[in-house]
Amino acid sequence: MVSVISSALGDTVSFLSHVDNLIERLAADHRRSYCGQAARARSQSAFERLTGGASLALVFGAGEVREKVVTPSVVVFFSQVGYLAED
Repeated sequence: MVSVISSALGDTVSFLSHVDNLIERLAADHRRSYCGQAARARSQSAFERLTGGASLALVFGAGEVREKVVTPSVVVFFSQVGYLAED
């Protein structure tokens, strides 16, 4: 098949084999690149969930990863306690 194509195009069989190898290598490089991009996107998404979207410099500057703190409203708190404790 390669010899038929090479004679039709006027190129040598070795040149067409070389071009075929290049195409295969580029396709493999593309697949690896795509998989790497997907992995980086997953890592970035996980990091953003962990830091709450804060920048890496802010996280390292603060010395800790920000945690999402959920506090009840004052009304809910005092309705559960029932009174305001005085010292």
